Amino acid sequence: MGDLEVVKLREKLRSLLKALKRYQHHDYSIRIIEEALSSSDDELLVFLKSNLLWGGSGSIADQAGFDASGKVRKEIELAIRELGLEQLETGIVNERTEFWVSSKKKYLETRRND
Repeated sequence: MGDLEVVKLREKLRSLLKALKRYQHHDYSIRIIEEALSSSDDELLVFLKSNLLWGGSGSIADQAGFDASGKVRKEIELAIRELGLEQLETGIVNERTEFWVSSKKKYLETRRND
């Protein structure tokens, strides 16, 4: 994993953090992401493959923005999808990353005109 890939992953994670802060209802997710962003590259990569981020029920991918409305939810869903796409490109994934990227894509397609 090169430095450029890690920089891109950090940028995508920062975009998700920014969207969550705009919504202000996911303090736990915000804190976890801030900790990951302030960690070493190795620790960041562990987080990016974690079930905390990409797991099932209760994960950040599952919970972040689910109860937000309109534009804010779309921003959060898009940020999660973009992070996941970057991770798929670099191979830094867990077994659920691809599922969540697909799920977010479907959500965004159904809300295209909202």
